Amino acid sequence: MNLAWFVLAAAVTVAPLKPVATVGLSAHGSVGADVAWLSDDELLVALTKGGVVRVSARTRATKLWLPEGPLPGGAPYAELIATDGDVVVVMGGGRRNVAFRKPDGTYLYGFLGGRLNPRGLAVTGRKAFFTGWVTRMGTDEDQQRGALWTQTSGEELSERPVHRVLSSPDALARWRLTMHPYGGAAVALPDGSVAVITSAEPGIFRYDRDGKLLEVLGSGISELLLDSPRLARNFGTDVAGRYREVLNRQRTIDDLVVTPAGIAILVRVARGDKLQWQLWTPGRSAVDRIQELEPGANGPIGHMKCEARGKQLACITNMPDAKQAAEPGPAGSNPTLLLYAFGK
Repeated sequence: MNLAWFVLAAAVTVAPLKPVATVGLSAHGSVGADVAWLSDDELLVALTKGGVVRVSARTRATKLWLPEGPLPGGAPYAELIATDGDVVVVMGGGRRNVAFRKPDGTYLYGFLGGRLNPRGLAVTGRKAFFTGWVTRMGTDEDQQRGALWTQTSGEELSERPVHRVLSSPDALARWRLTMHPYGGAAVALPDGSVAVITSAEPGIFRYDRDGKLLEVLGSGISELLLDSPRLARNFGTDVAGRYREVLNRQRTIDDLVVTPAGIAILVRVARGDKLQWQLWTPGRSAVDRIQELEPGANGPIGHMKCEARGKQLACITNMPDAKQAAEPGPAGSNPTLLLYAFGK
């Protein structure tokens, strides 16, 4: 029996979620990259070309929160953003930069470069949890396997990882060649715990704020694994090729989301030249529940990031027309914030 079929066969497919509102952000820039709830009403949206925008979920009003630009006054390359309401962390995924800020944007601490190649971000208890791998120079075997790290404002990256890739040498090889945004994701839960998933090995691993493993979900969901060595070897600079030949021939991970039904994987699905996203809620091994998010977007290039707050769900993606969607740069056109409401 095909394992991928097995982990999806028992899943209950529920009615798609349709947006209750959309907010266009083209006036502020392009390449919508990530989103974070700052409060019950306000969101911060990272635009890689444009900085960070503050959005009211209630009024749909938008305002520049942090301009694109060098530290400390700007965001050099905003690809990941997360907050616990006390501290906001803005960082790059492909181009490394990190900034810890207050909710009003005041700069606290930051740096360029560093030994971490970030692939995901969560913030809880004023501490950043980075999904990523460290460079080989000066690291031991434990650090080589690291996939989740911590850092607080003004301090260095943790010497020891919270989560490690341990399942096989192949998994470790996959992990250490992941690129952004194909590596996985992290998310903070209301109880202060943090969940992490990678595209290198199956499973969502949830840890408490002190690094104790609490549970593993979706341990049998192997079809989201990505052949990152092939991407690096054959499509290092061929962005369009990596989508057409690899990424769009399988389902991949875009994010982790805490929904009323539990932790869900935001799964990217390519159907011809159309991209769609689904929330997969796993049990211990297989997928229990699948819910599609409408309306989708033109492909082949494109990603989505989402964050939930109670029954509110906010997602950022780009809505290029068919011609724009075919090229890496224009594919970041028309960044759009989609607002949803979970049912009972």
